[in-house]
Amino acid sequence: MTGIAVVNSNTDSKPLNRFDDVVGIQMTVKEPGTYVVFGRVTLGNSDREQQNATARILHTGGVIVDRADVRLAGGGAMSTVYLQGTLKVSERSPMVLEIHCDTYNGFSQQFSLFAIQVDALRSD
Repeated sequence: MTGIAVVNSNTDSKPLNRFDDVVGIQMTVKEPGTYVVFGRVTLGNSDREQQNATARILHTGGVIVDRADVRLAGGGAMSTVYLQGTLKVSERSPMVLEIHCDTYNGFSQQFSLFAIQVDALRSD
């Protein structure tokens, strides 16, 4: 089977405040099939103190594909977060993938999201 890859990326910077959930990037996967999903985002701390931050890939209906919790050092520290998971798309039921982020006082930037179609998934 020849698969497809659905991709989206941007270098936008989104402010993150008071742990409000912010959508950094989204894309729609329309073609039916099984996909391996990869995402990346850089999270930054705009506060002098350390703080927790979260990045998630979600799909239609708010279902979490993957989640990463990180601790950001104070004083403008940044951390790149990598996410991965799987997705099944049914015929006539496209799925919207999004990267969501939050922290107390910071920002998110440099988003990328990939969905690569595969023949099947197997776990050993």
